[in-house]
Amino acid sequence: MQERELIDACKREDRRAQQRLYDQYTPMMFAVCKRYIPKREDAEDVLVEGFFKVFANIGQFKGEGSFEGWIRRIIVNEALMFLRRRNQLQYNVEVNEWDTPVPAPVSSDLDAKDILFMLNQLPPRIPHRVQPVRNRRLQAPRNRRFVRN
Repeated sequence: MQERELIDACKREDRRAQQRLYDQYTPMMFAVCKRYIPKREDAEDVLVEGFFKVFANIGQFKGEGSFEGWIRRIIVNEALMFLRRRNQLQYNVEVNEWDTPVPAPVSSDLDAKDILFMLNQLPPRIPHRVQPVRNRRLQAPRNRRFVRN
């Protein structure tokens, strides 16, 4: 069954077509989830939630652009929403915890001279391969002329 036929069958809520689509795209989309969420169980949860959204909204896919890219966008958004929800829960602090003294971090034992010495030991420029946005290649086009190594 071709991709277009598979999509049309999924729009008609054909369970076999949905299973084939899920089986076809799960390995790629699970890799996407793992790039954002390292814990396997959480990544699996995000993958399943993402595919629920794919099947619920497949009628909105217009055929413009790649279907894989459309699914990938849904999965990435679901992973980001998971991270936002998790971070929001991590920062909830009870008021009575604010009064508890917090031990000073180890870095406060360093004086300015030590910190300047360590800063001067850093390389002058961060290499291209070590960038803060580690998912840049994930979002980049698959055309080889656009991919940098």
